[in-house]
Amino acid sequence: NNWNNFLTSYDDTFLQELSQFGSVDSSDLSKTIASLKMSKNSTATSSTPATSSEFEQVASLIISSLIPSIASSVNDKIATISKTLKDDPELITSKQMEKEIKRAIALRIALDKESVNLMVQSLDGLVNKLSHQIITLMEKSDVSNKEIKLIKSDLESLDIESSDFKVTHTKLFNIANTLEQKTELFSKDLVEHSTKVQEMATRIKTLEDELAESQKTSREDFLTKLYNKRAIDEFLKIKEDEYVRHGHEYALVMFDIDFFKKVNDVHGHDAGDAVLSGVAAILKKLCRKSDVVGRYGGEEFIAIISDTNNKGAEVFANKINKQVQSTKFMYKSTRIDVTISGGIANRSENPSLKQTFKHADEKLYIAKKNGRNQIVS
Repeated sequence: NNWNNFLTSYDDTFLQELSQFGSVDSSDLSKTIASLKMSKNSTATSSTPATSSEFEQVASLIISSLIPSIASSVNDKIATISKTLKDDPELITSKQMEKEIKRAIALRIALDKESVNLMVQSLDGLVNKLSHQIITLMEKSDVSNKEIKLIKSDLESLDIESSDFKVTHTKLFNIANTLEQKTELFSKDLVEHSTKVQEMATRIKTLEDELAESQKTSREDFLTKLYNKRAIDEFLKIKEDEYVRHGHEYALVMFDIDFFKKVNDVHGHDAGDAVLSGVAAILKKLCRKSDVVGRYGGEEFIAIISDTNNKGAEVFANKINKQVQSTKFMYKSTRIDVTISGGIANRSENPSLKQTFKHADEKLYIAKKNGRNQIVS
């Protein structure tokens, strides 16, 4: 029954649609199929096959879309796909090429994004550097006027990420142009100030030279008003010449204030200066007109006793020692106890001035080593 139904209800009119491709024999289906003439890319429809030139056009568009719009270089993968499509445009219909094109498009987008990030970072660094320079200029100069403050405000409000590059470039150009104008004015001021500074430097150098020359010729210690080391050395030379030529005896007494560093540490340097001045006054008061006293350095003093032997120098040194010990040294209502030690050497007991000086210094060292506040001859 089923077979009879098929034979009686079968409609073969659809075969007539194949007549455009060959002869149709409704009684022999195998013969009809054998007679059909169809290309490998054709289908049994009314659609017209794509031509080679159309494939080339589409491939050209695809290749153009693969080129990065911002990135400066093309990835090797994109270059390979572009060359393949250009050589054989019909490959664009394959599934594999479709996948490759999608990957290439994603890669192109990634390259563009990376380039944009680098450009934004570079631009942002430039703005930060420019802002820092302007702020530094404002803080260190007198050009903190309204215009410069406006430049700073523009920089702070500039949003690199939200602005397009053309707008950002224009803003930065205007800022740089304004800054250039202001710095030109500032440079002119600097030139004028530099000239004045140079004139002042010349004057200062002249004054320094005059001061140095004055110090060279000065014979007085600025604090104690006694003779300074330079003057003492001159007097020693004179005394030595008199000794060598005429046999005029002289003695050297080296004095040193005991525990002077402690005075400075406890009461301050101003108190130390007051003590030095007080001891100097005692030396000046008790020496003879023919004697020479001076400050030889720090808390150290020296006395050149003329026409005397060791005994006479010892009498003078002990007077100084007792007077210093009994004097009430006051500084800001505070009494400071002061003592002094001394060492004596006679010229006739030594072969040279140098040895005499060394001998006196050694005796001073012995006085300090034996407990201070004493004279050793």
